Amino acid sequence: MARDRNRPTLLETIARDRGVPLMPDVAALAARDMDRWSWRYLRPIVSPLSNAVILMLILVKRLVPIPLSNHDLIDRLGMWFLHRCISVEGNLLLLRHFIVETNLINFVAANCGRPGIEPVTLKPLSWRDLAGNAVIRHDLNIYNLMLDLAEAQETAPIATRTLGELDFSMLEIPVLDGGSTRSKWLNLDLTTGLYMMNVIFCLFTTLPEYERAVNSFQLDESLLGYVAQITGDPVFRTWTPKRFLAGPHLLRNTPEELTWHAFVNEFAHGRLTQMREALRAGRGWPVLTVQFSQPRRHL
Repeated sequence: MARDRNRPTLLETIARDRGVPLMPDVAALAARDMDRWSWRYLRPIVSPLSNAVILMLILVKRLVPIPLSNHDLIDRLGMWFLHRCISVEGNLLLLRHFIVETNLINFVAANCGRPGIEPVTLKPLSWRDLAGNAVIRHDLNIYNLMLDLAEAQETAPIATRTLGELDFSMLEIPVLDGGSTRSKWLNLDLTTGLYMMNVIFCLFTTLPEYERAVNSFQLDESLLGYVAQITGDPVFRTWTPKRFLAGPHLLRNTPEELTWHAFVNEFAHGRLTQMREALRAGRGWPVLTVQFSQPRRHL
């Protein structure tokens, strides 16, 4: 379909922009999810309400230090909400994030040249696979990687590898199940849904648990720093220019930061995929104009 050059839209541009290393099918997913009524009309209302409730919950937990925590209930409510209220596109984007961050962790583990850095296995394929404290384990994985790498570098820093020495075997994305529109009571975009789920997460975690989760985004700086160090490609550092304040902060706009965090991870994963394609094609690196081939299978 020919586009109207006099009326280009932001969402059309997001879906088709190749100036960032975002896989074409992911860009299209994100654009469709943000094109929902909830993004335009409900999110601006829900976001300040959610942040206000989070503030009250934190104050109550500070004043009444009873360690209320129920991870299993978080799982059940979260899975039900994803199944019934979040769009298929939103589900796919969320599942992709779990897998993309796992792949980035495993890339560093496999290529850092240090024994004892174990790969992680958290790769949910549908909303049903988010049982077993997947959200909590997702955060623990990145914290433990940073601490393991700190201990592993007590004798020498991690060395840069050549393109041919890098292991890209962990970068595959499996086929994902985003559910069916027939099962939805609502079709909310993911970010609006995250504002709602953040309240449940805060309510049923202790303050240290909540603090650890909402501050995990700061570790993007370190994760992509390691990827840059291993690959010798400084571009990985450019997507997190100290975007998050160093230090623990409970009062954050967590869903918005989580959305950006997911895209930062997608950018890094996409660039590693470009590097893998350059290696397979016998090209050198960096190649700033590598184009993705058309996706051969669905998410």
